[in-house]
Amino acid sequence: MNIFNRRNALVGYIALKALKRKRKKQQRNVLKIAAFVVLGIVSVGILAALVAVAMRRNG
Repeated sequence: MNIFNRRNALVGYIALKALKRKRKKQQRNVLKIAAFVVLGIVSVGILAALVAVAMRRNG
């Protein structure tokens, strides 16, 4: 009996595609998290600069 038939080939192909899609999705999530962390750090820096300028003007 031959295990290399069309049905098994199709099942294997679909399984590999699903794994590839899952890996890509995880990679996108990592990039998205990194982008939000950088955006948060930049926002905190801008806010700190604005507070420093406001304190300098009042003091």
